[in-house]
Amino acid sequence: MGSADELNRGYFDDISELKQHSGKIALANKILIPGIAARKFPAMHVIYSDGRKSKLPIVFDASGR
Repeated sequence: MGSADELNRGYFDDISELKQHSGKIALANKILIPGIAARKFPAMHVIYSDGRKSKLPIVFDASGR
């Protein structure tokens, strides 16, 4: 439960604070998951309802293909 001050704040106080902080209501880390701790996305074969097939993740080589 919030403090009494927080409960007594008005709508315009909240909007003013959001504008001051560029719409952010809480501090967040710049990096969600460090690269060293991140797991590799598993390869998946996808078959669409129209019969097309894809493999995820889609990986491009240096030439952009």
